[in-house]
Amino acid sequence: MALEVIYGESRNRAAAESLARRLTAIVDSGTVYLGYPVLATADERVEVDALLVSADHGLVAFLLADRTPVDESEWRQVRIRTAYTQCLKATSVVTRASARGGISL
Repeated sequence: MALEVIYGESRNRAAAESLARRLTAIVDSGTVYLGYPVLATADERVEVDALLVSADHGLVAFLLADRTPVDESEWRQVRIRTAYTQCLKATSVVTRASARGGISL
């Protein structure tokens, strides 16, 4: 079975389509959802740019950047911002982590 690509409303359609082309070349089967909310509540939508669902790779979320970080320091900042933002959306996770001495990346 080939990789199926499902198109939603992407923030950056060209980048999402480029990702889909690259995934099609390396993922044998599954589905990649471009521009779909992962979780919707009454208050907000939590979105990723692409979500790959595959028996071989599991569930993989992609956040596309406007530019590529140039060094390890910039990559670390991207990881910290991404993890912290996602944790803030799950208040109970932050509360439990803080009670145990904070969040470490």
